[in-house]
Amino acid sequence: RPAAPRAPRTAAEGNAAEAEITAQATSPRGLVRMAVPMSFGIAHLSPVLPEFMRRYPDIALEVDFDDGLAGLVGGGFDLALRISALADSSLLARRLCGVRVLLVATPEYLDARGRPRHPRELADHSALFYTLSGFGNPWRYQHLRHGDFSISVQAPLRVNNAEAINPALLAGQGLALQPEFLVWREIKAGKLEVVMPDWSSPPIGLHVVTPPGRVRPARVQVLIDHLVRKFEKAPWADRSE
Repeated sequence: RPAAPRAPRTAAEGNAAEAEITAQATSPRGLVRMAVPMSFGIAHLSPVLPEFMRRYPDIALEVDFDDGLAGLVGGGFDLALRISALADSSLLARRLCGVRVLLVATPEYLDARGRPRHPRELADHSALFYTLSGFGNPWRYQHLRHGDFSISVQAPLRVNNAEAINPALLAGQGLALQPEFLVWREIKAGKLEVVMPDWSSPPIGLHVVTPPGRVRPARVQVLIDHLVRKFEKAPWADRSE
């Protein structure tokens, strides 16, 4: 009999806990830490964050812009964006879209130095080289009929940030392998020309990755859903498989 008054309080506490879970699902809150490549993050992630912040005012974002591969678990990040041919790992990955890597140069550079038709001709050209691209030197190309071909290139400019290549590229100082999201506007405007369109670099994609073996909080999931909506229809996204 003395224990009877405790029951309503227990039920009330259970209802409160359930209400809190429901509130978290409908109005997520808390801190989300994410790591993103610098050039992509500044140019394409930053513009989609204000809408997310308006929609989820109780979520705080901490974004680490770094072209290096920051450790997801060791760095304490909830998620990261990776632009690569994602290697097998224990990380959980979702492909948001494909990213074409295009060989580009200014029309003026190509008028002066010639328009390569085969990768072997790149030996006579100046390359502007992004050292963290993962493509390395030699550059590797694929062709539907002619197969694979690799060529070592001369690189008068080597940088560890892809966006830093564009000023020299647009000044006609060489040609470069650039992700389409960094050059699509210049291609559309005729400032850059795609070289050897019949040859392609190994395919890569934009992925969101999360640490393994943990329950994904609602605040992380709603951010992932937002990124999916924004990037799967981006004007530079490659939606072919």
